[in-house]
Amino acid sequence: MDKIIEAIINWDFWMLLATATIPLALHNYSRTSTTMNAINELRQKSTIKWQAITDIPKEFDNITPVQRHLIMDYLNEYDHFCTLYNEGLIKKSIVKKTRKTTIKNAFNIHKSFITRWREEYDAEAWINLELCASKI
Repeated sequence: MDKIIEAIINWDFWMLLATATIPLALHNYSRTSTTMNAINELRQKSTIKWQAITDIPKEFDNITPVQRHLIMDYLNEYDHFCTLYNEGLIKKSIVKKTRKTTIKNAFNIHKSFITRWREEYDAEAWINLELCASKI
């Protein structure tokens, strides 16, 4: 017990504690900052892209190639963001609080489009979006 008290009083103990805690605090701050930047970027890009596709029919066969491209751009924004989420590169708790509904909507509203695209072109298309929407 005397050694513990002596170690606490010893300056080296506090230096060691600071050396261990400061990088952890900086890492947590960095992840929060990165998450907020990613959320803001998604918000800005997806809002513009959403406005371009709101009046497009949801049925794959009833839309032109240009309209398909617009929907793909919109879904790609969410897929890129969800890749960060799925890999743990951004803070999941903040994403769940701020983007949960929009991520689920991005997938669910365009689910028939995604299914059809996967059948015809790419079986792995928007897989990160789907994983994120199911986990969040």
